[in-house]
Amino acid sequence: MSTLKKYTCFFVLLGTVLFAINAEEYTFDRNKDGKPDQWFEYEDGIAILEKRDRNFDGVIDYTAKFDNKNRKIYEEIDFNYDGQMDDFYYYEEGLLVLRKIVSNYDGQIDIFIYITDGIIYQSMRWI
Repeated sequence: MSTLKKYTCFFVLLGTVLFAINAEEYTFDRNKDGKPDQWFEYEDGIAILEKRDRNFDGVIDYTAKFDNKNRKIYEEIDFNYDGQMDDFYYYEEGLLVLRKIVSNYDGQIDIFIYITDGIIYQSMRWI
């Protein structure tokens, strides 16, 4: 193996190790069936991502992302457990500002709810 390839492999391995040290994942088994159903990813000691299998069928049906102050910035939920997210929430500085909904479970967002200062000011349905 050439010296260049050795150094390249070394730096790729080092980068992978440093990334793994910086980002930690923790799992939980909420229903005690021996399989994880809740996952948290941490960066620098702060939770940045949460995933859940709310009905314990092995498919993630809830995801939330957090900023470095542990405030939600994004959230999505699969309400009917069909494997596709149906409800999407967008936050700014921890406050909900937009919600998008797939109301008929066809995979297409058809309801948009805009929120200012916690008050809904416009809701539209696109068919």
